[in-house]
Amino acid sequence: MRLTRAFGVLALAVGAAPAANAVPIDGSISTICLVFGGLNSCASVQVTVAAGVLTATVTNLDSDRDYLLPSFAFFYTGTNTTGVSALTLDPLFQTDGGNTWINGIGFGLESPGPTDGTFLAGASAGGPDDRLGTGESITLDFAITGAFAPDAAIFFAFRGQEWQIAGVSDSFKCYESAPNSEPSGALCEPPVEIVPEPATMALLATGLVGLGGAGVIRRRRQPKSSLG
Repeated sequence: MRLTRAFGVLALAVGAAPAANAVPIDGSISTICLVFGGLNSCASVQVTVAAGVLTATVTNLDSDRDYLLPSFAFFYTGTNTTGVSALTLDPLFQTDGGNTWINGIGFGLESPGPTDGTFLAGASAGGPDDRLGTGESITLDFAITGAFAPDAAIFFAFRGQEWQIAGVSDSFKCYESAPNSEPSGALCEPPVEIVPEPATMALLATGLVGLGGAGVIRRRRQPKSSLG
């Protein structure tokens, strides 16, 4: 499995065990990276749900390549178990941190969307100056049509622009865990953390102890030098 920085999309659930690779709605921060050519471009999303409103905070984390984030979206994949038929930006124009965003249908992420994915909602920058640069965030409210089920799961996607590939400015689409992210061959992945297995840690500890013991033995065996 490919190693990315500590980023990924986790699970969304209400009163149930989390589903893998979906956005949590408990305020946890979830992050994904577009991995292409050994480099990562990343964004995070933080979602809460209350009184029929989904509030999402999206941040352009960037990383190895500079890019501007002009839009993001939510989907469900496979059979809709969420009970939610739509998320609508409400009000349709929202401003946060000086950036104005609008309802995102027609801004590219819903077509084609992730493999076997169904578009729920999207939001896009109102103009070129409203796109999120590195470290910038936008917090937006979506009205919920329907209700989240106990096994609810939605998925996050984001788009990047002015992303440099071989010195040429281009754009990308990151559909988490979907094979049709763009450019072709790119992966949109959750985080992978390398945690040594207990057996590995035991071998490492044994080796360190062995090295320490060898040093003691060498010191004991070293002959004393005689000084006139």
